[in-house]
Amino acid sequence: MTGAEWAALSPCNPNLVRRFSHLKTATPTPVAVSIPDAPGRPLVRRVPTGKKATITPASSQESVLTASATPTPVTNKPINGTLVSAVASTGTKCSAEELSEIEDDTVKPTSAKKPRPKVADVVDNLQRAVLQAAIIKYRCGVSTVASFPDGPTHADNMAASSWFAACKDNRFLPTSDPLPIMEDDVKVIKACAPQIRGEVKMAARGSVKAGYGFITHDGKDETIQKNRELHALLVTDGAFMWTNPCNVGARGTAYRHLVILDVIIKSWFSNRKDEGITEESFFNAPGILLVTIALVLAAIQNSLDKWREGVFKAMDFTDKDYAKNYREHLKTLRDWEKLCKERGSKSVVTLQTDLLKAARASAGLSDDGLISDTIPSLTDLIASEDFSDNSA
Repeated sequence: MTGAEWAALSPCNPNLVRRFSHLKTATPTPVAVSIPDAPGRPLVRRVPTGKKATITPASSQESVLTASATPTPVTNKPINGTLVSAVASTGTKCSAEELSEIEDDTVKPTSAKKPRPKVADVVDNLQRAVLQAAIIKYRCGVSTVASFPDGPTHADNMAASSWFAACKDNRFLPTSDPLPIMEDDVKVIKACAPQIRGEVKMAARGSVKAGYGFITHDGKDETIQKNRELHALLVTDGAFMWTNPCNVGARGTAYRHLVILDVIIKSWFSNRKDEGITEESFFNAPGILLVTIALVLAAIQNSLDKWREGVFKAMDFTDKDYAKNYREHLKTLRDWEKLCKERGSKSVVTLQTDLLKAARASAGLSDDGLISDTIPSLTDLIASEDFSDNSA
């Protein structure tokens, strides 16, 4: 399944995955629903009290319909209302032990009432392999499809889509019948959203300081004033996005500041095993997707805001604080894309492809055109040699 196909599944189907209630209620009597091509088959399996609930797909791998209008009681409650999991899976950059709510700079107390579900809890090897693959696809979905999902239902839909996309991988399932997705699987998958956003935030923090020239506080008032003035310059009219922040509006320089490329490379193209390379279909539209650019811009803006007072101060990069900034950046990018199409301009497409080529090159991969430019010509090699016959 390509990134485009995966993206088409998640935002548009409100019934893709069952929403679970966190209220203590009596177990309702299920109303079985069947689909035309699978008569008599319930779409959601009910299990005796004490066992985990499962979400079972119908004949289509991408469709999960609800079996009852009555909420299903939940046995596994989230801790403090936060769905964060200790994910220690192959292919992810960080586990929750290293990056628990990494998008927050502050440490939040957690309750010890019930451990959070994690990959290691899954005993079945096949189920665990599919879960690990689904986590990678969900991370890529957050990076390229919806960095800040529009509510819990949208996040659940994305998690279910990533699961069924992983089930299509014949390395795990030789048959076309996917594994049922468990409620805990959904929680573990969704817990990766703050982790990937946190990784982008961490990449931006180092790039912003060096790339824009903020000065570490040395106790001097003039240093604080310089940092304040620099912050004000960069955030005015989005100056930080232009190649030269002091020359906003220069032709061909929009969204081309090197900090933007640097954050993209650090987040997804740091090496050949990074997600931008191994999950290539997600990151080529062709070129870096506008969603990805908007996420990077929001992370850069978060890092800039840490210098607002002239001294670096930690600041969270959460849905509450920066989802609005992300959506505003994405809207502007899409409006620009629409305008360019209407006027026959390729500025946006060129930007996207240039960013992708540079990111791939940094990971040690290049397109044919770039490779040919770096290899010496045969004519030059012949000219550099003396092929006269010296055998005599």
